[in-house]
Amino acid sequence: MDIDARVGLTLLAWLVVVAVTSLVIGPERKSKWFRTRDTSKSFLNRRGFLGDFMHFGVPRTREGWAICACFLVMILVTGYIAIRA
Repeated sequence: MDIDARVGLTLLAWLVVVAVTSLVIGPERKSKWFRTRDTSKSFLNRRGFLGDFMHFGVPRTREGWAICACFLVMILVTGYIAIRA
């Protein structure tokens, strides 16, 4: 399998991981653990349903920082595997 296919599959897998994590956490814990940067909805920073659903924001608690660290480690590991495999 060439590198383009591996990177594409890695990105697709990450889309699923972030969506499942967002579902498991739920909107109330997500709003408690993460702070969104933009409060106003202008034309330039408007998101759709999936963008709002998958956007976590900036971590503000230990749980949020732990999720952010897990995402970072898993992104680095899967990226390394996709490029080196």
